[in-house]
Amino acid sequence: MLLEFSVSNYKSFREKVVLDFRAANYDDLPENLVITDSCNILKSVVVYGANAGGKSNLIKALLTMKDMVINSSKETQINEKMDYNPFLLQEGWREKGTEFAVIFLIEGKEYNYGFVYTGDEILREWLTIKDGERKRQLFSRENQQIKIFRNYTEGRGFQDRVRKNSLFLSLMGQLNGAYASVVLGWFQKINFVLYHELDQINHISNTPIPSAKDKYLKEALLRQIDVNINSIEEKTPGNDSTIEKLQYMLSASSSRFWTIHNLYDRAGKISGEVKLNMHRDESDGTQKYFNLLEPVIESLRNGTILVIDEFEAKLHPLLVNSLMMLMNSKIANKNGAQLITTTHQTQMLRQDLLRRDQIYFVEKNQQEASELYSLSKFKPRNDMSIEKHYLAGRFGAVPAIGNLEVLFNQK
Repeated sequence: MLLEFSVSNYKSFREKVVLDFRAANYDDLPENLVITDSCNILKSVVVYGANAGGKSNLIKALLTMKDMVINSSKETQINEKMDYNPFLLQEGWREKGTEFAVIFLIEGKEYNYGFVYTGDEILREWLTIKDGERKRQLFSRENQQIKIFRNYTEGRGFQDRVRKNSLFLSLMGQLNGAYASVVLGWFQKINFVLYHELDQINHISNTPIPSAKDKYLKEALLRQIDVNINSIEEKTPGNDSTIEKLQYMLSASSSRFWTIHNLYDRAGKISGEVKLNMHRDESDGTQKYFNLLEPVIESLRNGTILVIDEFEAKLHPLLVNSLMMLMNSKIANKNGAQLITTTHQTQMLRQDLLRRDQIYFVEKNQQEASELYSLSKFKPRNDMSIEKHYLAGRFGAVPAIGNLEVLFNQK
């Protein structure tokens, strides 16, 4: 489970910011926590902020870190530039290097991994493990100088094989190193759902449903939200005629999924069923909800991290709240799944839905650098109307809107 993610000098983030999943000392909503021997861990965190405040950059930072950990050793060439996007609005930050770091928990062991890099090279890299009170450093790196500690015998002899623009951990993962495989495996299980991807027809909505159990669960969840879908039929072009296959491939609005609705006679009574195409005939909101079901179910089943940008887009607030309740549920979320999401939907700012330490804000300062902070910073009472105070600007992270009408009154 994720305990902490930190980033500095990446896009709109200049100074180091920390997204912390360790629970604060609150008594409310214990079902929103996973209880461990070392600490209590939040099942979800919601990030609020104005447009262009930096919310999506926080998601992109974690996505970039995941991509570099998994691919830097096997996909980059020796002189190839890395995906480097430092803070550009102040002198001196282009050369400092971007830093990513995570602390996560697997089988009672706390892994601390991170690195600093520029477009040309890895400047620093480290991996430590904490098992109870015992802390072990496995390796540390300063440019091309890699120090292997006595607890990390699997890393010995490979220091000279790592390129300056690739991660030592990524190399050790390719070589099936035990510790590196644990870290890479953890990153590989993080699932990202980005808003723009939900509009790509051949992305989620054309991915086959993996099992009959998943199909049954998806149908049941769709029936619960009052969209009048009785069931789902999955149809692939492989069983169609040649003409139908061609029509399927050429259609910009086709989906492999069909929704089954009631058909009504002239008197308004049910007379049969009719099939509608998920993309061509269903609403945008129904499509997004359907698209979200697979990653949500997968995360709940496997106890993995789900990251969603713009959670509320195209969805009714009550639907968003219901999915959030599902991720925080003691019944549905038995395996320690975690959710990181950005949103503008203020109806979630309820203390019967989210704990105060589950709410974060992103706001830009006077130098246009994004800052990330928790609602807990303001020490709100447990009976406060958080939504009301947020919209009133008490916690920041809201847009400063000028007088728009005056622009149309100028001669």
